[in-house]
Order: sequence, then structure tokens, then C-alpha cells
Amino acid sequence: MRRFIPLLTIALLVLGAALHQGLAQPQPKQKQPGRPPLGTEKIADDLFVIIGNGGNVAALVTDEGVVLVDDKFEQDYDGIMAQVRTFTDKPVKYVVTTHHHSDHSGGNTRFIEVAEIISHKNARANIVAGKQPNAGTVKPARITF
Repeated sequence: MRRFIPLLTIALLVLGAALHQGLAQPQPKQKQPGRPPLGTEKIADDLFVIIGNGGNVAALVTDEGVVLVDDKFEQDYDGIMAQVRTFTDKPVKYVVTTHHHSDHSGGNTRFIEVAEIISHKNARANIVAGKQPNAGTVKPARITF
């Protein structure tokens, strides 16, 4: 199991970057105030992407639970959890944040209560140093590589 997590982390980081680049699209202008709802696209039997305002979220369903790549803004926590519940009842166990920008790691503030946050040591250092303006109370990862 100890070998599996580093390999899974690297694979998910690469997958998250690919999904972010390949699926990031401009959002349509809203007709009503507020944030547009999140949506989910199935990529494979155990792999999904949660799409919405800001960065996208990759979700991998494993035997242990769900691994997320990025967690959007803090205010997206409930929406992300609602989307996860549309494809599994397993708990979110890990969140791999790709970098310190709040549209990718802002949800750490809420997810740190239910999952382990994993990031590169530089991303953690940037969160601790407050390198993202207006990031609010983003929580840094407890596990780094």
C-alpha cells in the first residue's frame, strides 16, 4: 500500500493537469446572479470530472474511497460533495492539490476535516506564505512530496 500512494499521487497529478488543460472551457455568461451549478462527466467506470466555475475536479473512485485532484473554491465544497454522491457513496479519502491558487486548493479549508490533503511541498509553502491574494483561509496540505 505504501508504494501505491506515491504512484497514485503522481498519476493523479498528471491526470489532473491533463483534465484541467483538456476540459477547461469558458463558462457561459449567467443570466441570474450566483454561481452556476457544478456538473459531472464520466471519463471511465471509476473516473469522473466535476466541472464548474474555476478549476475542474478529477474524482477517482477506489476500493478505499474517493481521491480528488483539486477541490475548487471553499464555497464549492457542498457542490463537490453533492456531485460525488451522484456516482458513489464512498467517502472522499484524499485530495491532491496541484498548486496554491484558490480555485484549485480553496476547498482544502473544508476537505481537511474529512480527507487527507496532499500537495507538492512548494504548493504547501505558497499557501502558508499567503502567495495567493484573496485566498482567505485556505488550509495547507498535511502530506507533501
